[in-house]
Amino acid sequence: MLNGEKAGEGMWLSEVIAQQDRWKRLKRYTILYLAFAHLTRSNWEEANRTIHHLRSLPPITDPVASHLFSMLIATQAQYHGHFDTAKEYYAQIPSTAGEIYLLALLNQTVLYRDLSNPSDLAKSTRFLKEVEERLGRAGAFTPNGPTVLPQIKAAYTLVKGLISPELLKSKYLK
Repeated sequence: MLNGEKAGEGMWLSEVIAQQDRWKRLKRYTILYLAFAHLTRSNWEEANRTIHHLRSLPPITDPVASHLFSMLIATQAQYHGHFDTAKEYYAQIPSTAGEIYLLALLNQTVLYRDLSNPSDLAKSTRFLKEVEERLGRAGAFTPNGPTVLPQIKAAYTLVKGLISPELLKSKYLK
């Protein structure tokens, strides 16, 4: 059948192909979400099974799904103590990936936080500073609200509190 021919029920073949592609992308995003949910709930067996299923799917052509998959594999590796693998996959997420990149930087901030290794400590500080600069440029610290998800700002605050040697002031304390 040619691309311009009808493919049953009055739909053009190109419409059917586009619809199938949308369903495939939706399926991949659903499985990605499920894998992240299993990881965050420490359901290791199900997370591993779901990630294995994701790996068996055809190659990813959607850049956002690709970045999320790299984040997923890095997070899994970090949870299991495979820090070199985690670093490798976090490094695959480009700075153009938006909030996914910010989350990768925050995870790397914690991952590289090694007080006995000055080089890793410097990287950790650099990652956190980059997140802070990007959030500042996006207006996350202005009264009119952030143009980034509030969860990203909350994650930044959590990571900053976790790695800070000083006591962070709360806006609720006077």
